[in-house]
Amino acid sequence: MKQQVHPTVKTHLIRTAFCVLLLLAVCVIPFALAQRNTTTPLAPASGVINDMPDGSPTLATSQLPTVSSGPGVRPILINPIPKFPDVVLYDQLDNPGTASTGSQEFPDMPAFTNFTADDFFVPGGQSWHVTEVYVQGLYFNGTGPANNFNVFFYQDSGGLPGTLVYSATAQQYVDVGGVFEVTLSRPATLTSGVYWVSVQAHQPFDPNGQWGWTDRMVQTNSPATWQNPGGGFGVCPTWDFRTTCVGDPGAPDQMFRLLGTIGPPPTPTATPRSRPTPRPHSTPLPRP
Repeated sequence: MKQQVHPTVKTHLIRTAFCVLLLLAVCVIPFALAQRNTTTPLAPASGVINDMPDGSPTLATSQLPTVSSGPGVRPILINPIPKFPDVVLYDQLDNPGTASTGSQEFPDMPAFTNFTADDFFVPGGQSWHVTEVYVQGLYFNGTGPANNFNVFFYQDSGGLPGTLVYSATAQQYVDVGGVFEVTLSRPATLTSGVYWVSVQAHQPFDPNGQWGWTDRMVQTNSPATWQNPGGGFGVCPTWDFRTTCVGDPGAPDQMFRLLGTIGPPPTPTATPRSRPTPRPHSTPLPRP
């Protein structure tokens, strides 16, 4: 004959068993988590692997500069207008693409210093005095800001930047809704012809990140160019088309505007002709 268990005793046994199981779970779960954490070591916080030939550190891939920002361009909310007496000399501040190409001087990682440039032309019979350069751009892999900007003008050489004709480093700027207005400390005087302008942020990668010059979806004149003389990116140590070096073929140009004044071309200085020195005439002696 089976002995019946009293309902009160049965309830007490079930409750005791449940408490034992709960106690085991509380003890076992933290131990399992600790085991998992100790068997998967974390990567070094600095990410430093070794040193570059120029002395700058080689970082883990996730901590290296990239050639462009990828999608994420801010729309221009305010269309900047020049201040009197400046006028708009040349304008490509329209049709922005979705990415921005790096153009930056890295004081802490010089091997990755790179330049982006785009071309324009000065009409015949004119002389431009460029006082400001506006470029659309953004910060990526960090929040900035740039310390200042460098501006370079080159003559054209077969569809690529050639001889450097003007340089201005450490120029002051104002960020107006994603348009970086760079004021030149001295005007760049350019006579008629084809030129290239390169605008470059001076900004340390650690901790400020990168600055990129926004790509433009419409091509005017030759496509934009790019170079990385230090070789940190492993592509284009000399000038080549940006679409080849960096990519973004659907947006072959860059966003920029040149402001300043227009003057007549400089009058060539006439070189005075030298007059020949008259030879002394000898008086003929009388014949005997």
